[in-house]
Amino acid sequence: MVENLLENGFAPKLFIVEYNGKFRPPARFQIAYNPAHTWAGDDYFGAALANYVDMFEKHRFRLVCCSLISGANAFFVHSDFAGLFEDVPRDILELYAEPCYHHYHSLMNRPSPRTVASLFM
Repeated sequence: MVENLLENGFAPKLFIVEYNGKFRPPARFQIAYNPAHTWAGDDYFGAALANYVDMFEKHRFRLVCCSLISGANAFFVHSDFAGLFEDVPRDILELYAEPCYHHYHSLMNRPSPRTVASLFM
């Protein structure tokens, strides 16, 4: 969905996405788009941070921050503004924030058989 926006000329200065923090870089994971998908409260959702970095780099965006509070939000700036973030590390592992879902839920997202199937398909 995000890539469709970018491919159709939508180019904001800043893009904020929610990533699936369970997958620490360089791990990649992304569910297939399904307009009927409903989240079941498990770990089968979204895409890993590395997937977003790959996609946004193709469209001239740079990762500059991940939310430490949630470990789920990533902030990308358009390359026209990357010079304003020269002090920010470029290594994805230095910017990645582990998920802190326990701040919002009493339990972490439970494992889903769909996640395992998706990883091996």
